[in-house]
Amino acid sequence: MNRELLTSALFQHSSKVQPYKQESLDSIVERILFFSKKESLTTEELQNEFVAVTGYCIPIDIFEASANRLVKAKKIDIDAANEDSFIISPARSAEIEINEKASIRKQEILIDKVFKHCPEQKSIYNDPFWFTLSYIFSNIGDYSAKIVNGTIDREQILFPILDSSIEECKKLFKIDFTFFKQKIVEFFAELNDPLFNETKCVLAQNYFIAKSIGINPNSENFSKEVFENQIIYLDTNVILAIISKNNRKHNNAIAFINALNKIDLKICISNITVIEYESWVQNEFERIRRTLHQIPQKTKSKIGSPVYRDYYQTYIEKSDKGNEVDLDIILQNLKKEYFGFKEILSGLISKEKLVFIDDAWFDSITNAPNFEEFTKLIKSKYNEVSVREKGEGATIHDAKLLLWLDKESKEKGIKHLFVTADTSMPLIKFDDNENTNNILLEAILQWLLPLTNGHNDNEIDKTIAEIIKQQILPKEFIFEIKDFLIFDQLHMECQELPSEDVENCIIYLKKNAAGLNPNNASDREKFASEIAKYFIDPGKKFKLELSQKEKENEILKNKLGDVFKIIGTFQEQNDEKDKALINLKDQHKKEVDNIQEVHSQEISDIRGALSGVTDELTQFKNDQKRKESVKSFSKWQRPGKVSFVLLLLLLIFGILQLCPNWEYNYPAKLIEYINGLKPINEAKYSLWLVIDGFLTSSLILTLFIFSYQRLFNKEKIDNKKRGLGL
Repeated sequence: MNRELLTSALFQHSSKVQPYKQESLDSIVERILFFSKKESLTTEELQNEFVAVTGYCIPIDIFEASANRLVKAKKIDIDAANEDSFIISPARSAEIEINEKASIRKQEILIDKVFKHCPEQKSIYNDPFWFTLSYIFSNIGDYSAKIVNGTIDREQILFPILDSSIEECKKLFKIDFTFFKQKIVEFFAELNDPLFNETKCVLAQNYFIAKSIGINPNSENFSKEVFENQIIYLDTNVILAIISKNNRKHNNAIAFINALNKIDLKICISNITVIEYESWVQNEFERIRRTLHQIPQKTKSKIGSPVYRDYYQTYIEKSDKGNEVDLDIILQNLKKEYFGFKEILSGLISKEKLVFIDDAWFDSITNAPNFEEFTKLIKSKYNEVSVREKGEGATIHDAKLLLWLDKESKEKGIKHLFVTADTSMPLIKFDDNENTNNILLEAILQWLLPLTNGHNDNEIDKTIAEIIKQQILPKEFIFEIKDFLIFDQLHMECQELPSEDVENCIIYLKKNAAGLNPNNASDREKFASEIAKYFIDPGKKFKLELSQKEKENEILKNKLGDVFKIIGTFQEQNDEKDKALINLKDQHKKEVDNIQEVHSQEISDIRGALSGVTDELTQFKNDQKRKESVKSFSKWQRPGKVSFVLLLLLLIFGILQLCPNWEYNYPAKLIEYINGLKPINEAKYSLWLVIDGFLTSSLILTLFIFSYQRLFNKEKIDNKKRGLGL
């Protein structure tokens, strides 16, 4: 139920602009009523349920005030049967139910995204994932709160939260932890996914909400008033983060300044900080100038110096646009920007808030009896959290400023806070019983953002996600500009050497020559000896030759650069067209499938109808063809029928001649009349009769044969029918 009351409420609110203390408590009270098995609860029962869930007790009048607010807002109602009890209103109950479903759905989507391409079922990673996040964020919340309160210790600064969370997770779950840890790292490294950022912001504020409503009885509640009427001093590294656009803490520093503008307090920068900043910037530009030709190409992106990163990013942008790159001009322009930091700060902070402090006290404090001892404390605390030695100038600056803040706080009765990016500073205390005034930038920012509402939702989510990433994941940059100075002092050129060899050599020197001073002649000889030992390896020589060949290839590629660019452009255009064509094909296929799905029944009916029409048309054609064939056959038989009729007539006529005495035998009478003609004509008619008899016999025979062939010869008739398709 703990997650139901807190996590789901947070998913609903996310980082939205609202008064956290009241809104958070009201949301929890609503959910206690929503999830309760009882129909109504009194304020005492609400308090008991809260204690059962969180393990902490807060005063009952806070619950009474919350209940009154919710009744006025018509989110809960007074129970009609008991006026001391409260019930969730039906409308609000429906809203919470919808929000709960949306919250659960968000969490399901998150698991699907984080564990995509999972070799197993994603569901088995659900509980380990939320357990790990709960462990991580509870530690981060406690870490930030203790820094703000000034009670942080060394163990918490060095505590490897990610690794320890995985070890705790292994005690409870059996999963593929190699895959699981990889996905957890990807989750924290991703800063462009809104759901990832929202989730990280929500969980980061879990601890804040507990503090804001007073769940934790061991420390003061956090509110906007905690930071008001205080004076904040900025460390050199914070100013540098504000000015440098490619500083890994730049976004945090800008968000911090925007948040401070919402609070009534002063932002101070001491003159010794200004001097240290300008001196460091001047030296860094000089170091960059000396090491420009000492850093291999592949190593440049691994340099953590913010000044160098600004220079390198400008160089990359100009190179990508095909512009001529003048390194000296780039450095000159950057130098103007860095030394114009006061003007930049004035544009970000109002004149009433920004104060530059210059006091003669800073010059005299070095003679104080406890000053040297205090510098040793600062160095020792720095050594506890870093493998590097803290510089003498930085140590003196920090000692002066911390002693100044302690003096001013005691004299004026106003707390003076020192905001820094140096993780060793919160460990420094003047008295073991006192809390430190030194606060890390990320720690105070995590609390200021929701209190001041200085950003919109997505900006808050992304800013907090970036803070969490920097706290959990290792640094992205592993080298500093000064790491390469030794090569310049030894008059070596390493730019053309294999990047792996140069990087490994620097790491080797840090381990084996950490105590040597490159400004000392004898130490430089030792450096040269150590470097010679490292690069004498035959494998390194082979890599050097290989690197030289790669350089030659690079020169050839540069000569053909325009051709490659044109080819690359065409290739990109072709790829884009191919993608567009594939998308069009997919879209067309989907549209066709949709049309087929929608009109499939209509198409089926039309096809059925067309099939019936086709059958009728075929039958009609066959009938027409048969009729034509029957007509042709009838036409073929017609002469036979005529012949047969003539044959019958002739036969009848011949038969009638054999009955001359029949009264109605006119043909016989005609023959008789002819035979009774004058004798002069006898010879002619006799001849005619002979011829006529012969012709008549032939005609009868012909008519018989023809009519027989057409009307009675079955074989002949069948052949004719087959020929006509009957």
